[in-house]
Amino acid sequence: MNEFTCKEEIEEERLPFIGNVGMKLAHEIRNPLMTVRGYLQYFLETEGAEKEKLDIVLNILIPEIDRANKFISDFLLFSRPFTPQRQYTYINHLVQEFRYLVLRQLMVQNTDIILDLSPDLNKYPLYIDAAQIAQVMLSLFLNSIEAKEKPTMCITIQTKVSDETAYVCFKDDGKGMDAYILSQAFNPFFSAKEVGMGLGLPVSQKIIAMHGGTINIRSRKGRGTAVTFTLPYS
Repeated sequence: MNEFTCKEEIEEERLPFIGNVGMKLAHEIRNPLMTVRGYLQYFLETEGAEKEKLDIVLNILIPEIDRANKFISDFLLFSRPFTPQRQYTYINHLVQEFRYLVLRQLMVQNTDIILDLSPDLNKYPLYIDAAQIAQVMLSLFLNSIEAKEKPTMCITIQTKVSDETAYVCFKDDGKGMDAYILSQAFNPFFSAKEVGMGLGLPVSQKIIAMHGGTINIRSRKGRGTAVTFTLPYS
């Protein structure tokens, strides 16, 4: 048994324990978070003289709560086994729905999403867990937003099909990654950000692997990043 295999087995033994602890922590953290978010949403919808000032504060707090909630979801997905709940889905339609869902954030961030969707993918649906693939898209989108260094940003989402495999590529014109950060991108809990624990890409990798696909990153410092994942038809 080599050292790599031994490390893999140790990691597999640790994950159930991490998952059990994580479920308890998630319950304790998520419940108060969602209570606070509910009250903030209520205040956001109220009228009054101080509404403009209140809106500024609430528009900062609510995304931060959503960020914490997403980390909890990522942690649970990473630390425990799961089975995709598959259904036949047209990937181009899922991409279009995703763009619609993040429209508000696009306007706030002064960012545009350009869709370059292959019509060939409109012919046959993929057998996938649409919610999980949408989560992968959200993680890639948030990574791009966090890599923004200019007043505006453009994200291109491209789809194509080749050899009975669908390809989805998220490409941005952000700050990019240097060689070291790129080499660590899929390592759990590694993060080059001041906040966050770097679970978005490892969780995305796990989801795509469960679908029989792959995910890879191309990036250069100062030149932007392109992340491509594949989903097989077979």
